[in-house]
Amino acid sequence: AFMMEVAGVLDVYRDDIAGALAFISGSEAVAPAEVETEIEVIKELFRAGKAGISLPFFNTQAGLHALFRWNRSQRLKPNDWLDYCHAGAALPYFDIFLTEKVLASTITSPALRYDALYDTRVCSDAAEALDILNTI
Repeated sequence: AFMMEVAGVLDVYRDDIAGALAFISGSEAVAPAEVETEIEVIKELFRAGKAGISLPFFNTQAGLHALFRWNRSQRLKPNDWLDYCHAGAALPYFDIFLTEKVLASTITSPALRYDALYDTRVCSDAAEALDILNTI
């Protein structure tokens, strides 16, 4: 499920990847074959477990969507997609991520452990959040 989601996330951001490659190479555009080659390289990094903390947005989106898909009893709510984007934007860059209980449980689940990967405290309890913030 994770690799299917990696492929899906990379497909959604294909134009952004092409733009980044063009920027890096200093050209106006990049040939579609070159974009495909680079996407395959990224897929292989994830397949081989070598992505580490690189490409965190792709990693978090693929993992969160895969776990959602794996959990057949969970229903997608309208704000879930935005919550996943917030998690992807925050986890790799902030020391603390405050969110609701379900997303906190998902992020810290044994299947993902994004809190450990990105060394971010994930909290859904208001009192605990205040304690954390007071200690820093």
